[in-house]
Amino acid sequence: MPKIEQKKNKDGFEKRKSLTAKAGILAIANASQHVIMLILAMILSRYLPVADYGSYQQLFMIYTILVTVVSLGLPASIHYFIAKADSKEEEKACITQTYIILLGMSLITSVLFFFLSGLVSKGFHNPELNGLIKIYIWFFFFLTPIQFINQLLVVLDKTKQLAIYRNVFAVLRLVSVAVPVLLKTNLTTIIISLVFFSFIQFVYTTVIIFKPYTDVKLCWSKSLLKTQTTYSIYIGLASILDIITKQLDQLIISFFFLSGTFAIYANGARELPFIALITSPVMAVLTPTFVRLYKEKKNKEILQIWHESARKIALILFPITAFLILFAKECMIILFSSKYAQSALIFQIYLLTTPLRIVTYGSIMMAMNKTKLIFRASIFALILDTILNLLFIQRFGIIGPAISTVLVLYFLAGYYLINIKNGLKIKYAQVMPWKKIFKLIVISILPLIIILPIKLLVMPTLVKFILGGIIYSIAFMMLILGLKEVTITEIKGNIRKVLF
Repeated sequence: MPKIEQKKNKDGFEKRKSLTAKAGILAIANASQHVIMLILAMILSRYLPVADYGSYQQLFMIYTILVTVVSLGLPASIHYFIAKADSKEEEKACITQTYIILLGMSLITSVLFFFLSGLVSKGFHNPELNGLIKIYIWFFFFLTPIQFINQLLVVLDKTKQLAIYRNVFAVLRLVSVAVPVLLKTNLTTIIISLVFFSFIQFVYTTVIIFKPYTDVKLCWSKSLLKTQTTYSIYIGLASILDIITKQLDQLIISFFFLSGTFAIYANGARELPFIALITSPVMAVLTPTFVRLYKEKKNKEILQIWHESARKIALILFPITAFLILFAKECMIILFSSKYAQSALIFQIYLLTTPLRIVTYGSIMMAMNKTKLIFRASIFALILDTILNLLFIQRFGIIGPAISTVLVLYFLAGYYLINIKNGLKIKYAQVMPWKKIFKLIVISILPLIIILPIKLLVMPTLVKFILGGIIYSIAFMMLILGLKEVTITEIKGNIRKVLF
């Protein structure tokens, strides 16, 4: 092989190795952060009455929707514009205008929502929300302007700093809830404590955002502002429609049922926590990479990285999903207590979305600058989801909205894959490693036959869950190693890349 070709292959391998390491670092950070957030939910589920916990979940739902609406896709645009910036001055201009816009929008929204709190609480049939929203809106105000810190640190190649940052503030958030709980206070005091925490994070993060640019001259650019706004608007509108689509089932439940029923639904209406742990850092790392590769017309390399990422994510998510579908009830009881055993069926339905999550559709769509297509798909998905939610809640009751959400997410995934196929100019059979995915699904299901008898045994819930998990894990590892889906060398290599 010629030396030039060898050098290209080596460079390509080193790039993929670097991407794996960065994604791995963020995945570990996400894992510890999500564990902390899960502990927080477990504490509140056990400490608060079901109705109060439902109020807390409704506040968090409102916050999630408002942040997405106000952000208007600006955080996501950081990946694109910082990656292609020609100078530090251009980077600072982009960051500064993003921060100022988000700060202004959060202020306007906070004031507006302060006066609309009574209307919202009335619509949710929950009078307690009126006073709680007026306090919680400060939490929203402080955290919204700093939403792009994740994207900024990734694109600046500061993944380790981001990992430390996220975990430190996850611990602080846990402490801000745990202290009022230990003091046996009420929900209002817990919300006040969270607001104080958000103020600390706001101040510190603002310093982190601008510190690398203290010696850089600020040069405003109207053309950059216009370009970023144009690019972001479709991502933002699509994100708004997407989050409303994802939260629509919980909104419908809030309108049709009391906060206690909402709490049961909300605890079950969770995608596998490991999904966000893995896919978020993968997308954060891959998006700027795909932007560069697509600009250089290296479609084959994009596809190669995408397929490799899908296989690795599937190897983690598929077995966890299969096991939890069988042990969903035990999982809900262990996490949230027997008060939420009814959440298991909702959780099982949501787990059916896992096969969709092994790839990050947005990373390629944004790299191809297909933000208008994302927006159009989101409009149709929201309309379809609204219709199905209203029909299914009457036909199937509380599980109806969950079924609707899953069906709509499969529709969206199909639409994105078709557009990715067209954008990369490949056949549909090439867009995903279909045979590999199907094989991993089958391999993940087979060990369930072995552990099914354990499910039927009479023993403590935690013991049953742990015993089933250990036997399932051993059986699954034997299958993937025996069928050569993965090797010990590959496992060790990936661990080494992340740690070192």
